[in-house]
Amino acid sequence: MFRLAAVALSLAGAGTAINAAYSENRAETAEKLFSASRTSANFAAQATQRNEPTKARAANRSAKALEATALSVLLIARRLNPDARLDAWRAQLLSDTEPARSNATLRQLTREEPENALLWILRFQVELQTGRRENARTSYERARGLDSQLPRRPAALRTR
Repeated sequence: MFRLAAVALSLAGAGTAINAAYSENRAETAEKLFSASRTSANFAAQATQRNEPTKARAANRSAKALEATALSVLLIARRLNPDARLDAWRAQLLSDTEPARSNATLRQLTREEPENALLWILRFQVELQTGRRENARTSYERARGLDSQLPRRPAALRTR
């Protein structure tokens, strides 16, 4: 009976490890898709500057499709291996296109893991990007309280 339980536990651990590996592979795939999306968006901007509206529209559609696919892959990865890092990465991906959604995700994550300095840094970056300087300052101070290796004051908060 004990051996059967030990085998069951080791199989469960192996299943978790396999899910984590699949999840990591999917996260890497999502990163590549998102990078391709950014490349396509840059191409669209260049086509617009060259007054090539057909190419610009096609590149924009491609960029949006690639980004949507990247987000879908990340959601699948999260189902396989629930992990705050995947949510944080998703929030980081969304920061350019959907900053409000990104910020909401990071607020939730910092409530769930208030001792995670990386999450506070990501939240600082998104808040700064969306013009919430005081919130960004507070998030950075929280991150600095958790990680004394961070500079006393980041350059982004010194410029104004």
